[in-house]
Amino acid sequence: ILIGERKGIKPEGCDHGNSPQEVKDVDFKGKTVVLTTTTGTRGVNRSVNADEVITSSFVNAKAVADYIFKSRPNTVSFVCTDDSYFDNEDFLCASYIKSLIEKKPLNFAEIKSYLRKHPCSYGYIAKPLTKYAKEDFALSLTVDTFDFVLRARNPESGNITLEKVSINKCPLFC
Repeated sequence: ILIGERKGIKPEGCDHGNSPQEVKDVDFKGKTVVLTTTTGTRGVNRSVNADEVITSSFVNAKAVADYIFKSRPNTVSFVCTDDSYFDNEDFLCASYIKSLIEKKPLNFAEIKSYLRKHPCSYGYIAKPLTKYAKEDFALSLTVDTFDFVLRARNPESGNITLEKVSINKCPLFC
């Protein structure tokens, strides 16, 4: 199944755009999914020399914080893949996860309210790029929907794969 977006729009040849709302009822069991995004895929590709790469968003923020806390790495780097605004969703998500790790959580309701009015929401709320944009924006700001992280793996083939790692089953040192 090919899923992707370029500047928010599904590229020709893809089965679906990068929309959680669009694929919420798709059965992915037993299927291989190939995903490409304008900035997220590049961020993972550029991070492959790190000891470990995990993806994050508000929907798995607590799981990411727990994973990092349990893993106890010497250094944690947050790679914000959208650099159009300093205080965008990527930056605020990284700040929120950091606050969870430090046991001083930021007020998520305030973050959500701020992002609804932020220029980064323009293509979702003010002038939606797709018919799913408004729902996707709401879904992206639903905190802690998932209790797992996606860990990047780079097998011998050179293709980067993402592996689901459940926090509940994660040993002390993941």
